[in-house]
Amino acid sequence: MASSFIRTRVGKNGTVYAEIFRPMRRNGKKVNNPEYLGKAIDLDRGVFYSKKRGYFTYTLENGYGEWTPQAA
Repeated sequence: MASSFIRTRVGKNGTVYAEIFRPMRRNGKKVNNPEYLGKAIDLDRGVFYSKKRGYFTYTLENGYGEWTPQAA
């Protein structure tokens, strides 16, 4: 079966939102189990924001992580 993937979409106000899709089988049919990540703050570094989790990182290899702001 295919591996998980992150899909992004652009909202009406120009904000980029992201979801992770995990493929699985239900009753013998292939379905994607979506999970909302939230606003994509920095896609290159995998930084997202949601009301539920606040700022956090997510990568397909490592999963969820803590976000720490870097000094400018």
